[in-house]
Amino acid sequence: MPSHPIGGWAAFVRFGGAALRLGAIAPLLRRNAEAYSMRMLTEIETYTVLPAGDLNRARTYYSEMLGLEPTSATPLGLFYRSPGGSLFHIYETTNAGTAQNTQMGWITADIDSEVAALRARGVVFEDYDFPGLKTVDGIATLEGERAAWFIDSEGNFLHLSELTL
Repeated sequence: MPSHPIGGWAAFVRFGGAALRLGAIAPLLRRNAEAYSMRMLTEIETYTVLPAGDLNRARTYYSEMLGLEPTSATPLGLFYRSPGGSLFHIYETTNAGTAQNTQMGWITADIDSEVAALRARGVVFEDYDFPGLKTVDGIATLEGERAAWFIDSEGNFLHLSELTL
């Protein structure tokens, strides 16, 4: 494959074992781009991507504190799958811990039991007290849900939610 300033993948795409110049297929891509993109997003699953400053530390935290084991570990990072099929991926980067918002959550039928079980493993839940959000023993009661947040070893804000609608 011919070289490209950013690694060869941007100017060429592999198709059936042959490298094609993107310029040659761009008209085909543009022709159905709108219809394809709308269909694509309505027919595929989403997944979460979380950053980690230290992948080994993250793997230990998710195993020991949350009881989760990766379904695969590759050079791209750690991949986890929930019983319902949802996927999340943890990858190593120096940008870990910079987001100050909820990055991933789980839905539970019994938040009190989940919070108690996670606390028994050493998870520390956040306490909030400001207009619109107040936690009592780590759990907030909101319109339509009860919720709790904790921060993983990499600074990611994680969330448990019990829907009450």
